[in-house]
Amino acid sequence: MIGLAYALEYVIFVLLDSYHYDPGITSSRFIDGMFGSIASQAFAFPVAAITVVAYEWKFKQYIWVAVFFMGVEELFLALHIYEHEWWKTIYTGILMTIGFAIAKIWYYWMKTRYSTFLHVATLYFLMIAINCSIMFVASTILHLYYYKVGLFSDPNRDHINMNTIYVVVMTWMYVWIIVKRKSYLWKIAVIILMFIIDTVLLHTGILHSSRPFLRLTFLIMNVLDLWLIAFLNGKLLRHSFQRVR
Repeated sequence: MIGLAYALEYVIFVLLDSYHYDPGITSSRFIDGMFGSIASQAFAFPVAAITVVAYEWKFKQYIWVAVFFMGVEELFLALHIYEHEWWKTIYTGILMTIGFAIAKIWYYWMKTRYSTFLHVATLYFLMIAINCSIMFVASTILHLYYYKVGLFSDPNRDHINMNTIYVVVMTWMYVWIIVKRKSYLWKIAVIILMFIIDTVLLHTGILHSSRPFLRLTFLIMNVLDLWLIAFLNGKLLRHSFQRVR
């Protein structure tokens, strides 16, 4: 569910500039907003969704959870640590209710109609959550690198946009390789491809870093990422309720 929440947040927050958190953690308004967004999408909503699924709450029950989060949002607005651009609190309630319904359906399908598509989608969104979080820490907190494309006037928003696109594409290629291509030659080929892409991005001025070993760092991260996907793929296969067809 975190991966799905991240995907929706990318559209609503990064692309459409819907709202902003202002916890005062950094000097950048956008990065401050990212910290608030991650706290919401990586912790608050997933915990609520897991609770709804685990206790098998019905619609009349989990809609009150959505109402509770709407109340929290209104409190944050009153405390001036959160502000709307074009967003409305009711949108939060509606999307959270839909999200809880998706979580229940997804869990039901995992138990009763496990399929290749569901397997790949589960693995993909799981890795989106992990990779987006790792790359956010690596770039924004550790300052290993940053992207400069020029699509947005705010350099932090411009970076986060490109960083997200990079992670989405990279994760899709890695998941596809692990699930559909068992040969180690494919894994080596995609690692080489990503190394070439990183080199091109550096030389074209899209990817920037003051670290001399950035490409080596990315290479190691990519190898570990492939290993993690293979590991989680095996776990999903072993614990699936039906054999993937």
